Amino acid sequence: MKQHQENALVIARFLESSDKVEEVTYPGLESHPQHDLAKKQSKGFGGMLSFKIKGGFEAADTFLQNIKIFTLAESLVCFFSIYLIVVLLDLITDFFFLR
Repeated sequence: MKQHQENALVIARFLESSDKVEEVTYPGLESHPQHDLAKKQSKGFGGMLSFKIKGGFEAADTFLQNIKIFTLAESLVCFFSIYLIVVLLDLITDFFFLR
C-alpha cells in the first residue's frame, strides 16, 4: 500500500502541473481542501485519485479514446486501473432521478 500511495502522489502532482488538467482531487496533495484533516486521520492517502480535463466533454472523449491501459469502470470493486466518464454519469443521474 505504501508504494501504491507514493505512486498516486507522483501522478497527482504530475496532473496538477499539467496545463491540460482543470482539477486534481487527491487528499495527499497540499492543495486539497482537506489535506490537513486527512493527514491527521490516517497514516497515508491511498491510491485513488480523480481529475478533470480542460476542454469539456470533447477533450475528455479524445483523452479516453486514446487510453491504452485503463478499463471503463463498471464497479469500483476491482484491483486494476479504471476510468469513469463523470459527465455521462451526471447526465444519467439527472435524467433518471431529477425529472
